[in-house]
Amino acid sequence: MNETRKMKVGQIVWIAVVVGIVAVLLLIFSAQNKNRIINQNANYVQDNAIQTTNQINDVMSRTQEDIRMMAYLFGETLDEPEVSTEDLKNLTERSHFDYVRFTDKNGINYAADGRTNDASDREYFREGMTGKTGISVTWKSRITEETLVNFYTPLEYNGEIIGVLRGVYLADKRMRELLSTTFFGEEAIALMCTSDGMMIAGNDGAKSLPRNIREYLSNEELFGEECAKSIESAFKTGRNTGFTFNTEDGTGSGYISRLDDPDWFLVQTFPSKVTTRMYKSANSAGVILEVSLIVLFAVYLVIVVMRNRRRNKLLIDENRDMSYVIHGIPKLYDRFVLIDLEENTYRYMMGEKPEYGMIFKEGSYDEFKRYTLNTVREEADMESVEAFMDPDEIRRSFENGVHDLMLDYRSIDGISDWRRIYLVCLERRKGNPSKILFAKQNITETKKRETAEQDVLKEAKQAAEASNNAKTKFLFNMSHDIRTPMNAIIGFANMAQKHAADTDSVKEYISKIQKSSDVLLKIINNILDMARIESGKTELKLVPVDLLHEIEGMEDMFAESMEQAGLQFSTDVDIRDAQVICDNLKITQICINLLSNAQKFTPEGGTVAFSLKQLDAPQNGIATYEFCVKDNGIGMNEEFMEHMFKPFEREHTATVSGIQGAGLGLSIVKNLVEMMDGEITVDSSPGKGTEIIMRFEFSVTSDDTLRPQGSDDLAEVDFTGNRVLLVEDNELNREIACEILKEDGFEVEEAHDGYAAVRMLKDAGKGYYDIVLMDIQMPGIDGYETTRLIRAFDNPDIAGIPIIATTANAFEEDRKAAQAAGMDGHIGKPIDVKQMKRTIAEVLKAKVQ
Repeated sequence: MNETRKMKVGQIVWIAVVVGIVAVLLLIFSAQNKNRIINQNANYVQDNAIQTTNQINDVMSRTQEDIRMMAYLFGETLDEPEVSTEDLKNLTERSHFDYVRFTDKNGINYAADGRTNDASDREYFREGMTGKTGISVTWKSRITEETLVNFYTPLEYNGEIIGVLRGVYLADKRMRELLSTTFFGEEAIALMCTSDGMMIAGNDGAKSLPRNIREYLSNEELFGEECAKSIESAFKTGRNTGFTFNTEDGTGSGYISRLDDPDWFLVQTFPSKVTTRMYKSANSAGVILEVSLIVLFAVYLVIVVMRNRRRNKLLIDENRDMSYVIHGIPKLYDRFVLIDLEENTYRYMMGEKPEYGMIFKEGSYDEFKRYTLNTVREEADMESVEAFMDPDEIRRSFENGVHDLMLDYRSIDGISDWRRIYLVCLERRKGNPSKILFAKQNITETKKRETAEQDVLKEAKQAAEASNNAKTKFLFNMSHDIRTPMNAIIGFANMAQKHAADTDSVKEYISKIQKSSDVLLKIINNILDMARIESGKTELKLVPVDLLHEIEGMEDMFAESMEQAGLQFSTDVDIRDAQVICDNLKITQICINLLSNAQKFTPEGGTVAFSLKQLDAPQNGIATYEFCVKDNGIGMNEEFMEHMFKPFEREHTATVSGIQGAGLGLSIVKNLVEMMDGEITVDSSPGKGTEIIMRFEFSVTSDDTLRPQGSDDLAEVDFTGNRVLLVEDNELNREIACEILKEDGFEVEEAHDGYAAVRMLKDAGKGYYDIVLMDIQMPGIDGYETTRLIRAFDNPDIAGIPIIATTANAFEEDRKAAQAAGMDGHIGKPIDVKQMKRTIAEVLKAKVQ
């Protein structure tokens, strides 16, 4: 019994020793296993934090470039240094920002919905107005009261900063998407904060944390004294730091990583709950061994080693896959697949399924490649996709540090469906890509926009080519039409010089030179009129007009030339209300163009009729008037009538080939009629003639003083004894003007530029000169500036001398510019002697009064 008892005691002791040894070994193993798992998870969270930081850095960098490019392109399109709410709406819709806002140089911030606020104290305004592009955070928007991440850049107009353009991400929306992090189904804490610890954004795991994360991380009870100091040092120095912490769920790991720009930090943790679960799972075999004690001790040791190795490998693989997904998410738009080039396999990730259900979720890469090729619609795209997905071609394409590839093709989904394939290199072994992320995106709408833009560019190109062709055609016409009167002028001038002794012949030559000059001047005036109309510089000038007087003027103007051309010219007026409000200059211009055309295209012996009718009695002070120009000339064919109102268009037939003209008369008439809200109709047939009818609505006035009571008889005006200072830089023009002025009794003194004119007036003193004729375009200072200098004289008698502009710039704005410079009148070049005498007489008369 004693031996048995001793044996039993010995066995018990042995078993106790074995159990104790096993227990001690289990405790040692558990402690080591726990440390290993903690260290392993610390590496996981470090790798994940660094990858997330790189991803955020990339997003920040690209977004800064996006806002900079947006500001540049938008600034180039501005017609004036202002940004409207409509501009902000369009920019927001076309960008990936939640809002696009503009702060002008006064610090007033504008939102797309029209709301404004003072942002002069904001960092983005101060930095942006100095020309910097950067990122800032607004903790509480004065418009929406949200936390905003601002991507700002200066907005320039003509090289000057006019404000700050800002693309905005909502921190609780956009930044939260970047921070979404889970480990084995558990939400981990991930947040972004400034260097002083203020939380900019965080994921769901960070909801319970205080706004200032440094207050939380400085908790020595949670993190320990040394760890809290290390965390505090990381924020001060900007050094990446890992840390561990203890909660009621166990030990967790964390990592602090500093962003490149701006000076912000990413704080990320590995959940302590997951670490504890992994630790317990890894040591579950130990519980079984403790129950089995000695009997299963040896087996237990083997099982523990094998099981832990298997589970360690599984954990490593799972966490690596998770890292791949996190790293690839910014580039994924549709289904995505993990491709292993070394194993020649594929696997749909995150529970996704193939689009058409015709392939397994995982399998051989060759099968996946064939399946993808079957989704390509166009043969032209088939070869490109096949080459793009070839493993060897993928390896070559990812050489030299390339990280991603892209290809577009047309899909079998529909006629207009486009897909874009992305390949992202996730892992390299010995420099060669081994794991590839495959993703697809539907880019049909993008392609539609690109096609629409290309169509617009094509149409613009065609319009530009048509315009160039028309201008080229015009230049060919002008080469002929300008040379024709010029040849006549030069030829008759030579003939006059050759037959100088034959007075009658010289008079005839001079008469023909004058007629050719009139033709040349009309061609040039038509070209200038068309240019002014196209540039939008022509404006209506509504004044009281007597239509009977205007018609009489037309009759006087054309009666002689029509008779000389061998044409029968008649006028017919049937109106009850002759006094109206209209632009008489443009009415006259229209009638002159049409009557000139009728005269030009009607052969000798033909008729030209001009009529004006009032179609109705005034209603609400407005009556309708019809102007008609009718001839029995050569007429126009139907083909030409389809585009007869286009500039530079002329009918090219044997009948009209010798007739001069720029092809602008009808185009000018059409534009002027439309400008006055009138309507024009044309009826014409080849060989039968042309009838042009225009209808206008004019306001009727009862002013009976409109009809002129006669004009001054210029023949009675005597300028003898008046001294004129002629300011003209062109010697030939001075010679001509001097002769004209001396014939009318003027004493003439000449100044070749503005400086000489100012000096001569100053030296001459009071009353020496009676009037100044001032050229506008001169070297040194022009006529406007010369006039301003004269008007600034201290001597009021000299400063007030009458000054008349003489210039080839004879448009209304030129008259206004002369008046604004202080001139008293305006004479156009070439000089019309009657107009010059009348203008000088009126100015001198006003001086006397």
